[in-house]
Amino acid sequence: MEKNYKFTFGSEKAIEKIVDDYGEFNEIQINHVTLLKGDGLPVHQANANVYLLILKGIMTAAFNEMHSKAYSVGEIINVPKNTQMDIRNMEDQVLDFMIVKAFPKEV
Repeated sequence: MEKNYKFTFGSEKAIEKIVDDYGEFNEIQINHVTLLKGDGLPVHQANANVYLLILKGIMTAAFNEMHSKAYSVGEIINVPKNTQMDIRNMEDQVLDFMIVKAFPKEV
């Protein structure tokens, strides 16, 4: 049976946890983030294998203290577990993106 998960598109900074599904078959989390110009997420290490899906705007990101790079709509960036992430919106346009976290199954 299907489940319907909703998220919002807005013009204010937001971080929404959409799916937090831990169970026998799934260990996944999906978050939706909206950042305005100059906003960013706290610098942190990925606690899972992460996929960043750019929905709107341009993301400026640096991984493991490397030089920042710009990512745009339609790109999916895979970030391995334990990678330091610095994600920001340096552009005038609103940045919307999804964070999909795939946690390893416990053996």
